[in-house]
Amino acid sequence: MKKKYLFIPILLLVVTAFIISVVYPLNKEVCIIKGRDTTLSLPSYISVTASIDEEAVAVNGSVTKKFEISPSNPATINSEQTGNFKINLKAWGFIPVGSIDVHVIPDVKLIPCGWLIGVKMNTKGVIVVGLENIEKDDYKEVCPAKDADIKVGDIIYELDNKEVNQAEDIKEILKDKKNKAVEVKLKRGEQYITTKISAVLSADGSYMIGLWARDNIAGIGTMTFINADKTLFGALGHSINDVTTGIIVPVKDGSIVDAHVISVVEGKEGIPGEIKGIFYNEDDEIGQLSKNTEYGLYGKLLTVNNKSVSAMEISTQAEIKTGKAQILCCIDRSEPKLYDIEIEKKYNQRTKSTKSMLIKVTDKELLKKTGGIVQGMSGSPIIQDGKIIGAVTHVLVSNPQKGYGIFIEWMVNEAGLDIN
Repeated sequence: MKKKYLFIPILLLVVTAFIISVVYPLNKEVCIIKGRDTTLSLPSYISVTASIDEEAVAVNGSVTKKFEISPSNPATINSEQTGNFKINLKAWGFIPVGSIDVHVIPDVKLIPCGWLIGVKMNTKGVIVVGLENIEKDDYKEVCPAKDADIKVGDIIYELDNKEVNQAEDIKEILKDKKNKAVEVKLKRGEQYITTKISAVLSADGSYMIGLWARDNIAGIGTMTFINADKTLFGALGHSINDVTTGIIVPVKDGSIVDAHVISVVEGKEGIPGEIKGIFYNEDDEIGQLSKNTEYGLYGKLLTVNNKSVSAMEISTQAEIKTGKAQILCCIDRSEPKLYDIEIEKKYNQRTKSTKSMLIKVTDKELLKKTGGIVQGMSGSPIIQDGKIIGAVTHVLVSNPQKGYGIFIEWMVNEAGLDIN
């Protein structure tokens, strides 16, 4: 009898382990291109029955409701309609082991760029970058901002029911309030907070609240792509963060301009390299910035750069292979150039990440000039088999020959190009 009772939990453990072995490795969200065959494979030793409740999806060349997937028998799916559908999975045809959400996007074509840009950004609200004590006329020191529980990294967007977008706005609003308490609205991370603050009369005769604020930022990066219609752009592949607080800079408005490389600091183990550049024709904007997200910069293109080449198809993560690829970047005054790299690892991702691929620079010329991946190279398009598959985002400080890239499908999504 004891053996019988012991058998049941062992059986449950085996079944649970099996289900985990089938479900865990699956990419639960798959992006495919409208009208293009995409192969689905199962990293499990067992065959799984898949079912689709969608008339517009072809499996292995014909429309069917059910089909089998196994490591030795992958399935090719194709949809002629954009949108979303679900593939339900059952082991042995009757044990549910999860599902795959499929997102069908338009056949997007992008023009890879790889040229250096200058970014100028005005913040939405002002970023608190420092607090300081104020010496009052009685020689006592106070910090009204600290007393109001304002912290470094907070974004102040409203003061006394008036919009704040410049550091000078704070002085202007407070100048007639003297020491009267005014309401402050701010954002801290994802949390919105309301507090009150009273300025104090300092020893020099002015009313102050004891904080330093930043309202603009500028930097250098690489343009990743413009869309085939030459109306939108995407760049960097990661966000621009405030250098003091580390927070993603909220954008009120901004612009991009051409930039020129003036020198390259070679990357070495433990010391990241850098492309040093200058803004060129700063008053001639080539684009208007509207989004600074964790996954890149996006906005409206105003003028087309002649250095751009022909439009290319994109590859989704399901189509990307480990092995040889190239990056398109500019490390001197010449046109952007293709350099050889190796994709060492591809990470199946269900949600956006700036670290989708581990890449290694193999090009001797690039290694000689830069040591590998350097700051300022972020946004350089990654190309494989004549298609754009992603963009460079990070360098491994411990080994500058290696770094990370983001899947292009994440940038296409951030740019809003995956919607008809």
